[in-house]
Amino acid sequence: YDLEINPNIKIATNLRLEKNTIDYSGQSVGMDYYYEPIDLPSVEHSNNFFMNGYRASIIIKRDKSLNYFGSIAKGYKSGGVNQQPYINDDNRNYGPEELHTFEIGMKYFSDKIYTNINLFHGLRSNQQISISSQQIEGDPNSFIFFTSNAGSGTIGGIELESKIKINKNPTINLSGSFLDSWTDKFTY
Repeated sequence: YDLEINPNIKIATNLRLEKNTIDYSGQSVGMDYYYEPIDLPSVEHSNNFFMNGYRASIIIKRDKSLNYFGSIAKGYKSGGVNQQPYINDDNRNYGPEELHTFEIGMKYFSDKIYTNINLFHGLRSNQQISISSQQIEGDPNSFIFFTSNAGSGTIGGIELESKIKINKNPTINLSGSFLDSWTDKFTY
């Protein structure tokens, strides 16, 4: 939904709802200690996730060449199934991850210069991470890498993009960014 409050201020919003159903059935073949093919344990698993996201933003036109903007948003990444046949059932599933972001920035554009600068901060919950774990107590060969959910984390940073037209043909493109990412302490 877009709403133009006046010629210089525009508000835009959107909403997304998603139901994600996963039915996983996997069979695989491995090798035994004598390099003979063997059937590995089959994996049968199902998950249902209901997720939602949104975005609300404001754009303020200062003049023909300069805009300011800001937004609040919630995004997500669906959960899933770890397909490794020897992973224990406690680690088989992982749930959806959510990201709440806050951004502010400005865009400047003229015939010769375009510049976009954006500051952002995000709060992650049920963060999906890749970890390893010993699946069978006392068996050091049972370490398996898999996806799991950590408690929470944050991201933040700044992005800059600029194009400068020297004359008719040559253009200088500049871009840079800084990202600070953090995962809070968690146990598994």
